[in-house]
Amino acid sequence: MMKKESLIAKINKISIPLMFTSVTSLVMGMIDQIFVGHISIESFAGVGLVVSVLNCIVGVLGVLSIGFVIQFFDSDESERDELFANYYMFSVFIGIFFMLLIGAFSGPILKIGFGLKDKTLYEGAGYLKIYSVSFLLNMQIFICNSVFKIQKTTSCIFFASITGNIVNIILDYLLIFGKHGFPKMGTTGAAISTVIALIVTLLFEMIIILKRQYICRINCVSLKKMGDIIKYNMPLIAQELLEGVVLVFLTNMIVGRMGAIMLAIFNISQQLINIVIMPAYGYSSAINVLINDDNYDRKDVAKSVFKVGTAAYFLFALIVYVNRYVILGLFGEDYRDLKNASIIIMVSIIIQGINYIFVLLRAMLQSMGEAEWILKITFLFNIIISLGMVFFAKNLISLYLLLGMNYLAISVSSIKRIRRCFL
Repeated sequence: MMKKESLIAKINKISIPLMFTSVTSLVMGMIDQIFVGHISIESFAGVGLVVSVLNCIVGVLGVLSIGFVIQFFDSDESERDELFANYYMFSVFIGIFFMLLIGAFSGPILKIGFGLKDKTLYEGAGYLKIYSVSFLLNMQIFICNSVFKIQKTTSCIFFASITGNIVNIILDYLLIFGKHGFPKMGTTGAAISTVIALIVTLLFEMIIILKRQYICRINCVSLKKMGDIIKYNMPLIAQELLEGVVLVFLTNMIVGRMGAIMLAIFNISQQLINIVIMPAYGYSSAINVLINDDNYDRKDVAKSVFKVGTAAYFLFALIVYVNRYVILGLFGEDYRDLKNASIIIMVSIIIQGINYIFVLLRAMLQSMGEAEWILKITFLFNIIISLGMVFFAKNLISLYLLLGMNYLAISVSSIKRIRRCFL
């Protein structure tokens, strides 16, 4: 009994700071969107799409941090500083590449790829040019966060994130609306605020890492090691690419062509869903850290994480749905009365509950060396569901139902695979 309680305590020690980091970041991000929403619906729609798509791409690239954690525990102690140095520099190179690419072609990407036009295109493209810098900053933050996860000091991530988010909100107020002598910059001010906040977060984390000497040797970067990192992480990156980019891009392309109102409702529902599903981030990180820890049995880790993780999802879902009208009103009175917004939020919460389960299952399989299997099964089901979305997604409800079918099929297959691995 004591061992089980100790395991749950360890899971929560890793997960809860990460969970609250994600929740506070998303709440602050929602406040950011609320500020933009008070400019105009077109501004909100354009900026919301940009944030959704770019965060998705950053999330795909951020899977490198998962690979780093897994490789860290598989490597000898003498190799770990070298491993960090090469992961860190590789993340910098990747961040610079995407920052320059997306910053240079922000207008064509939104116009051709997502069908934005007129004021929505203008606001979105202006925001994207500045926001593209977040690629470089977020890639470094992901690797630094991995160090804190490995050291089981995830509270440092929470305090760094809180500091950056507070800076973001203060600058949003000053720069978007031109308060206290600052220029009124609208969506441009929102983008600048976000970039400065990320810089503050990164500096906070780097200072702690260097002060505590978590990483001591950073002068051992080599192209060969970076090549090994790419090879090792390809299944993980491809998996996230399928889910994080292909499906999200396709979804946003479909919704973007439904008009600004539908895009606004979709953006709001995604903001709420991102909060509801955030416990998965903390508990999947606990799986990555503990599943290969010799002090714990894999089955015990799996059962304990699902027990506390599922309870957290239901709690977050209940809080969000009960307060849906209050949250809608925060974006402006016009959003509270948007037709079908409440029904769409309810459907999206139910569908994402299935996705939440899959996120935990995926983390478990990846940590057990089953990344290639996950890639294959996800590729198969995503291709099928993508075709279904193109031909049958006529509104947001049908779109969410099709996504739910995809999550359910992959989750069932993953459960069967995990049972086979435990035999």
